[in-house]
Amino acid sequence: MRVLRYFRFFLNYSKQPHDLDILRKLKINIDGVSKLSKERLLDELKKMIKLNALEKLSKDKYSLEIFSMIFPELRNINSFSKLNENKKEILKNNDFIFLLSLMIIDQSDNSDYFLFKFNISKKDQKRIKFIDNFNKQKITSMTFTEKNLNKVFYYHGMQAVIDILNFKIIRSKKFDQTLLELSELYKNKKIPVMPFGADILMKKYKIQEGKYLGAKLKIIEEQWVDNNFQISDHQVDKIVNS
Repeated sequence: MRVLRYFRFFLNYSKQPHDLDILRKLKINIDGVSKLSKERLLDELKKMIKLNALEKLSKDKYSLEIFSMIFPELRNINSFSKLNENKKEILKNNDFIFLLSLMIIDQSDNSDYFLFKFNISKKDQKRIKFIDNFNKQKITSMTFTEKNLNKVFYYHGMQAVIDILNFKIIRSKKFDQTLLELSELYKNKKIPVMPFGADILMKKYKIQEGKYLGAKLKIIEEQWVDNNFQISDHQVDKIVNS
């Protein structure tokens, strides 16, 4: 526990360089960390992980060496070493889970292993896994268009859209102002409500409640979403009568 407390103090408060003798003693006693519960380790990590601490950690080879022994899954701490002011501003307004996702997500199953190892809530696991899955997809010119992001927004919510946009901004070498503007757009956007429900189809087309009705509603919804939340009566007629 003393090892973790040392780093929490050093990263968040200290303005002095390391005492190399203390670092040597920490290395000797680092096996004691393995006796701590995973809950305690995660709690200590939460207390340590702030933007300023991550910047400091990414530039300090002594801290990185020992920190990596304790948390080997935090592979991408170097992502915080060269942040411009725009990226810093984004991260200042983000929480522990997003910062964690930046550190554990890569093209391997590293994030899955971290989530298996540590007790993170189902909600936060789902959030990290969504970013991870999106990151592993092939990125094309259509990936970050408003039309495609609208689909993510409708099916997965505002947080999912903002997370993948911010993740892309931070991970990219060049700062993309367009992605930042999209992120701001979705913060003030409301999820659309489909104008056609089961009751309308049952009344207008005399369809009985059941699997057939559900299947038609799903097709209508998919076309409505694909068409940027617009669909005509004629299109609905065509789907119902096909």
